[in-house]
Order: sequence, then structure tokens, then C-alpha cells
Amino acid sequence: EGARNVGFVIEVEGVRIGHLGLPSPVGFKAPESFGEVDILLMPAGGGGSLTPTQAADIMTSIDPPVVIPMNYGTDKERLPLEPLTAFLREAGTKVEPQPSYRTTKSGLPSELTAIVLDARG
Repeated sequence: EGARNVGFVIEVEGVRIGHLGLPSPVGFKAPESFGEVDILLMPAGGGGSLTPTQAADIMTSIDPPVVIPMNYGTDKERLPLEPLTAFLREAGTKVEPQPSYRTTKSGLPSELTAIVLDARG
């Protein structure tokens, strides 16, 4: 069994934001306690957490309008993580990085949209 993980949901002006934390890939399932989530932040690069395939499966089970992948390999780090393209391929989507993302409840997309924030650090 993997280590314990803390995930949480924050609601801001009617928009529910779920953060999965960094769960172990062993036996992890989408948390039913999250309820409906509008924006989901989730690891997507493996390295002791969810692999791109697992992340895409969990994203599908939670079914948020927006997913923001995190904890994936970039040119700016040396961690053994899979690149973002692996998750986007599994998720069936392709996007361009953005410096930031803002929305309202009424501005959420009607179809699943992956938002990739520019890597910093």
C-alpha cells in the first residue's frame, strides 16, 4: 500500500476546486468524498505518484470541466517524471501552456478542457 495522501476541495464563488495531492499509484481511486468538482488539479507524471494513464483514468471518473495537470517532467527540473505530453496523449487532448487561468462558474467550459500553466521555478 502507498503512503497516506491528503486531497482537498476548496469552493470559491461557487467554483469547486479539487486538489488530489500526490497520491501513491498503488490502489488509488478517485475520492468519492470530493463530490462534483469544477476544476481538478492532479499529478500526471508518475515518479511515485499517478502515472499519465492512471491520471487520465481518474480524470475521466471525476469528470470535471477543467483539469490542471501538475507534477510532470519539464526541461527545468531533473526529477524522474514523465513529460506532460504523455498525460495529454492518454487524456486525448493537446493544449498550449498559459501563464495563468481565471474563470467563473458560468465561464466553465461545457466539455473537458486541460489547462496547462507555464512551468516556473
